[in-house]
Amino acid sequence: RSRDARVPGAAAAAMDPEVVRALSPGLRAPTFALFRQLADALDKAVPFDARSLQARKAGRDHPARLQARSLAPAFGFNDAQVLLAAGTRWAPVSASPPTILLGDAFANLPEGPRAFLLTRALATLGLRLEAPLRTPTPALALALAGLVRQADPGFAPKGMDEAQLEDAGRRLWKAVPRRQREGLGPLAIEVAAAADFDPGVLAERIHTLADRLALLVLGDLGGALDALLALAGLPHGTGAKRAAGLPDAPAARALLAFALDDLHLDARRKTGAERL
Repeated sequence: RSRDARVPGAAAAAMDPEVVRALSPGLRAPTFALFRQLADALDKAVPFDARSLQARKAGRDHPARLQARSLAPAFGFNDAQVLLAAGTRWAPVSASPPTILLGDAFANLPEGPRAFLLTRALATLGLRLEAPLRTPTPALALALAGLVRQADPGFAPKGMDEAQLEDAGRRLWKAVPRRQREGLGPLAIEVAAAADFDPGVLAERIHTLADRLALLVLGDLGGALDALLALAGLPHGTGAKRAAGLPDAPAARALLAFALDDLHLDARRKTGAERL
């Protein structure tokens, strides 16, 4: 098969927990558990600011909205909203309700790369890992450190303002429903204490996982590479343009390597996308 060949996608089977774990680049089980438990609280405590971006809802007949709606069931959603904004914005906003931010430049991409951008967002929302991708790293780091402080008053991370730390922790803890608070403090401490935990690195790892899952769901490598090149502001759309852009697009190169790796083939076999 050529690199541009579209092969059958795994659709909803790609979200099988075993498949997700196998494709996760350094994301540990406690991290998944923490963000799933905190997702709705983070929506409230560190909300996405659509107003400052002058984001607007895509109409029901907008191509991106129709495409998002058709893709949503693979991730357990009945529907998905699309917010449009000027420029080259992309973010999984919230799973309550499922909402994706798409810059006008990306909303007007051809169907293949646009499907990839929508799918990587839906995969992130399905796993409830949206907060690290939509929230500035300093704000997320402060919120998580503040949560740990609520559980461990002696926790004093370097470089953080004490008053801001206390305020962020109180706001996040208050946003967590009482029935979900049990065990949350120790879980936050476990995640934050991990030697390799870093909110900035966390976002990179979630991006990588979302890229892998989107490729597995759709089976469209050409569309995936075009989408990642577009995200990087590089040429895309033909073999020659892709080749010119790849040296400056680490995410696209990484996904191309993954597409040719046994890890990808094993996932396709496990999900039934690859028939022997």
